[in-house]
Amino acid sequence: MTDPPHDTWQALELIRDPRTSRPRHASPLHKTVANIVHDAVQAYDCGPITYLSLPGVTRQRTLLRAGSPPTTHPPPLQDVDTSDVTPETQTLAALADADTADDIGLAVVDVDTSPIGRTSAFTQRLLAEEATAPASFSMTPPALAPVLEAMEGRPHAFSVVVDQRPEDSLELAVRLVDFTPTTQIASRDAFARTQPGSLSDTIDASGLVTNWELPVENEWTRRVEDRLRADRPVFRQTNHSRYTDTPTKQALTVTAAADEYAQLWAEAPADPLAEVYEQYGVTARLTATAGQLPAMYPVDSRLYPDSVWTQVDGRAPIQVSLVTPVAVPHGLTMTDTDPTTNATKTTPATAGASVSAFEQSVRRWCLERDETLTARPAAPPGVAFQRTTADGTRTLAYLSAGKSLQPGRLLAAVWHAHHEAGIAGVSVFAPSQTRAREAATILDRPFKPPSPETLTTLYPQPTPLSGSQGVAVRPPEHPVERWVVAPDNELRCIIDGTVVASAPLTAPLPTVAEQFVCVSTDGEPVTVTHPDGATTTYERRETVNQRATPIQAPARPVHLATGRETATVYAQNGPNFTDIRHPPTTSPLSNRSLDDVATAFWETYTIPDDSGTLHMQTTLPEVVSYARHQSDRPARPPGWVHLQRLHDNTPSTRSTLSGTTIEGRTLRYTPLARNNFD
Repeated sequence: MTDPPHDTWQALELIRDPRTSRPRHASPLHKTVANIVHDAVQAYDCGPITYLSLPGVTRQRTLLRAGSPPTTHPPPLQDVDTSDVTPETQTLAALADADTADDIGLAVVDVDTSPIGRTSAFTQRLLAEEATAPASFSMTPPALAPVLEAMEGRPHAFSVVVDQRPEDSLELAVRLVDFTPTTQIASRDAFARTQPGSLSDTIDASGLVTNWELPVENEWTRRVEDRLRADRPVFRQTNHSRYTDTPTKQALTVTAAADEYAQLWAEAPADPLAEVYEQYGVTARLTATAGQLPAMYPVDSRLYPDSVWTQVDGRAPIQVSLVTPVAVPHGLTMTDTDPTTNATKTTPATAGASVSAFEQSVRRWCLERDETLTARPAAPPGVAFQRTTADGTRTLAYLSAGKSLQPGRLLAAVWHAHHEAGIAGVSVFAPSQTRAREAATILDRPFKPPSPETLTTLYPQPTPLSGSQGVAVRPPEHPVERWVVAPDNELRCIIDGTVVASAPLTAPLPTVAEQFVCVSTDGEPVTVTHPDGATTTYERRETVNQRATPIQAPARPVHLATGRETATVYAQNGPNFTDIRHPPTTSPLSNRSLDDVATAFWETYTIPDDSGTLHMQTTLPEVVSYARHQSDRPARPPGWVHLQRLHDNTPSTRSTLSGTTIEGRTLRYTPLARNNFD
C-alpha cells in the first residue's frame, strides 16, 4: 500500500440519507458513534479518535479518524477488501459494521484537506471551569446538537477528539471553526469590533467558556476610545489587570492563536495550549464516562441544494475519495457516497509565474479569507495588490520582503493610500517578526529619529525626484540632500547647510522638482533645464552623469503619531500571518507608567516653539493613538493632564498654560490625517 500525500489521510465515513425514515428500533446514530469511539479507545487503544463533521458539496459529512494502530489485531471485516485499509481504520469500520443499523452507509475513504486551505482560521476551543463534563448534558438529543444547528448554511468544521485516561475515564477536546468571512478575524482591532458569537452560548450548560471569551473573562474590556474620535471599540486591559502576571496580559494573543486550527486536521491531535489555559483557571480537556459520550456527538445528515463553500472563494470542501465500501444500504449508490470527487474547485494562489513565493503566501492567506485581490499596476513600489475584505474595506497590500525595510518606500505607499479615494489604508506583510516590528516603528514615527533641533528630518524615497523636465540633480561633490519639514508644514531641501528648495508639505513633487536643475530622461541628446528656464544640451548621457547626481524624493508623512490607525502590520508564521498589534509583554514599552508614555510622546512628537501652541483637541488624539500602540495598559492612555505636568517642568520663555492649550510648545508638524482615522 502506497503512502498517501501529506494532506491526505484515511477515515471511516458514516452516511445516512435524511430523505428516508430510520427503522423504528434502530439505535440513535449519536449513540452508535459514541459506542464505536468508546470501544476503539478502550478495547483496541486506537486513540485519540477524531470525530469530524463538516459540509461537503451536497451534504454534511461525518468522519471518524483513528490516531494510532490497535494494540491487538483489528477485528475482521467480512466480504470487504481491506488491502488498502489501515489497521486503525479497519478497527473503526469493523466496530461500526457490527453496531450500526442497516440504513447507515459505511465507507473507508481517503480525505484530502488541501482544498480547504493551508492557512489557519479563527478556531474556537470549548473550555470549562471543571474538567468533568457538566452533569446537565443531555444524552438525547446530544447536548452539543445546537452547535451544528447554529452552523446551518455556513462553511464550518466541528471536531470532537476522545482519548483514554487512567481509571477508564475518557478525555475530550471540542473545537469549532466557522469559515464564514465575517467571523474570520485577522487583527485584534477587528476582533474588538466584531464581537463574534461563542460556541459556549449555544450549549445549555454552565461553567463553559471558549478561547474567544478569554479576554473579557480575564480583565480585558471592549471600549470606545472617544479621544481617538473614532466610533469603534478597542481592547484595553483594566487598571487592575496591569498588576497581574503574564497570562492575563496574553489572553488576547491566545484567543487568535493558530494552534487550535492545526489540531483539527492532525492525526493525533495534541494540546499545545493546555498549560496556558490552566493559567487562566480553565481546562480544555473535559473528562467523561462511557455513558456521557453520546452527549458529545451530534450527527447531522443535512443535504445542501447549493454548496455552502461558495461563500468563501479561497476555500473549497475537502476532497473525499472512496477506498472501499463497507456497508451500502438499499437505494444508496456509490455516487451518493462520494459526491465531491469531481465537484471541488481550485483555490487560486498567484497572479502569474513571476509572483514570488512570499507573495504567493500572502495571496493565499488573503484569498482563504474570501478577500478580493485586485492588481494595482500604477501603485507605488512595494504595493503588490489591493485587498478588499468581505465587509468592503479596501487597503493596499504592501510587501516588505527585500533585504532591508526601506522606510521611504513604505511611507510613499502610505501617502498614496491616504490620497486615493476609497482606500482605508495599508496592510503591511513582513516575512519575520523583526521586519514587522521595524515596519511598525516607521509607521509609529514616520520621520528619522528626532534631534534637538526644531526641524524634522524625513526619510528619502528610493526613487529620484522628477518633474516635467526630467530628474532633479545636484553636483556630485555636494553632500547628500536632507529633506526636512518645519512646524508650519513647510517642506525644505537642505544641501550643505543651505535651503535650496522649499514648498508646502502637500505641494505636488513634480512642481518641487522645478526648483532644481533637471536632466531629461528620454534618450540622447540630453537636455539640462535650470530653475530659471535656461537649457543646455549634451550629446552624451555619460557626460551629464559625471556632472550630476540624482536627488531622492522625500517620503512625506501623512500622520504624526497615528500611523497605525490606518495600517496593520502582519508577520509571517509558516503559511499564516499574525497581526503584531503591540510590543511583547517582555518589552520595556509594555510596562511604562502614564508619565513615562507621555514623556516619550512629548520628546518625540513635540518641539519647543516660543510662538507655538499645543491645542488639546488636536494633540490628545495623537497622544492616545501613540499610547495604545505601545502598550495595552493602563485601561486609559495618558491624558491632557500628563502633558500639562511636563509643561510645568519644561523651561520656556513663554510658559503659559490654560485648560485646553499649552503655550511655548508645538507639534513637529500638522499631520494631514489629523483626526481622520475612523
